[in-house]
Parts: sequence; C-alpha cells; structure tokens
Amino acid sequence: MHKLKFLVVLVCAMLVFGACVSPKVSLTAEEFTLIMEEAGHTVTDFTDLIGVTFLVAETENFQVEFTVFDLEADAMRAYNQIQRYFEDGRGNSRSYRTMSGMNFNRFSKTTGGRFEAITRVGNTLVQIETSVGNRPEAQAILELLRY
Repeated sequence: MHKLKFLVVLVCAMLVFGACVSPKVSLTAEEFTLIMEEAGHTVTDFTDLIGVTFLVAETENFQVEFTVFDLEADAMRAYNQIQRYFEDGRGNSRSYRTMSGMNFNRFSKTTGGRFEAITRVGNTLVQIETSVGNRPEAQAILELLRY
C-alpha cells in the first residue's frame, strides 16, 4: 500500500514539475495580431520605423507592445534592460514579481498607481504599462496571449 501511495505522489509530482519547466511557445506577429484583433483591439505595425517586428495593440485603456527579435539573445538583452528600467523606478513599489522558466521571463510591478509588466518568450517580448485599475484587464490579455 505504501508503494502505491509513493507511486501516485511521484507521478503527480512529475506532472506538476513537467508543467512548470516545459517551454512556452512564442507567438508570431501574425498570431499576435489575430488574437488581439479577435479580442476587439486595433493592431498597428511599426516594424518599418524601428527595424525589428514591433506591433502595438490598442485597448480601450492601454496599449500592448509586441516585439519579435531575430535572436533569442537579443530578446533577453532587451528584457533585461527594460526590467532594470522598471526596477529603477521601483522605489515605493507596493509589489513586484519575477518568474523564469526554460525559455521565458516575466517581471511585473505595481507602484505609484501604475502596473507594469514585461514578458519574454523565446525571441519575443510583450510589454504593458497602465494604471493599477486596469491591472486585471492587462493580466487577462497576458493570459490570453499565454505570456
């Protein structure tokens, strides 16, 4: 009986651990556009202006920035720079959170009535900055995108 309990616990632990460490799938620019437009948001392509794929989805209350880099290392560098920028302004933050996995990183903070979040998956970034009152909507969009 003890062996059966141990086996059940071991299998459950493997399933939970496997879900936590499995890599996320990054979106393409086309997938981001489709998801955001289906959710009723307008997407503008600024790629020609900055040299990398850069899309901005306008919601009623804020914008969602989506960037696709050629290399994952470039996305990681950009993520680290933006995270440092967010952290530098963290002074009186009420809360902040970081999370990392095999091919993703997420940083979010709430401070001075603002909510800021950046997520990297593979060679892509999603960034949102808005008022704290819009935080639930922003988090729902990140979940919709699976970021």
